[in-house]
Amino acid sequence: MNKEIIYSFKEYQEKYTLALGDFCKNTEFDEIDFITTEIDYYRIYLTSVSMYKRRRYRGVGDPHLDEDITFLNGNCASYDLIVESIENKTKSEGINNLDSIIANYKIHFNKIISFLETKKLSIEKPLTEPDNFKEVDLSNSSAVKKVIYLKELGIIDLLQKQPCFYAVNNLATVLSSITGEKPTTLQPILNPMINTKGTAQKNNPYNTITNVNKVKKQLIELGFQPK
Repeated sequence: MNKEIIYSFKEYQEKYTLALGDFCKNTEFDEIDFITTEIDYYRIYLTSVSMYKRRRYRGVGDPHLDEDITFLNGNCASYDLIVESIENKTKSEGINNLDSIIANYKIHFNKIISFLETKKLSIEKPLTEPDNFKEVDLSNSSAVKKVIYLKELGIIDLLQKQPCFYAVNNLATVLSSITGEKPTTLQPILNPMINTKGTAQKNNPYNTITNVNKVKKQLIELGFQPK
């Protein structure tokens, strides 16, 4: 087995990106494949540590557990590497530290597995819809509501930073391509909203509080925070 076993969680975090790059040199593999493989490896290492302690402290004449025999049949090489590492560390630190060494290995392996599972979840989550996901169709919104949406999203303010859109008719023209409404429909809605001084406010979309509140509520439900 040529795979390096990293016994320190901090070291694993530092080497994660490099190890991922090496793994993904095979273009058929991606990060999910890497994480899944790593989780499998470190669960084997964790089981090996637990089994080593159990076998070390078993009584004379106690039979080997069937589950241990089954595990060794498929993972003997990994188990031997873990045992070698524990025993070498015990020689350097003293036999009295054996239990502490085993405990530390378990802690770090568990942290590595948790780290990998969290990464996997963060990658997979955007690919799945939440259980309470409800599709919302806003395409039939009125022209007034569409203008309010664009205003609350900051799109109108952004466009107005361009001198060419100081003219309301130009702004209405470009917004017609986004909303599907005619420029002649949008212009009388936009004009009082933008030119609040010297312009009759009868058609200002913000005069209808009900529409404004409905738009803001919908944006909040989508996760956007209106101004």
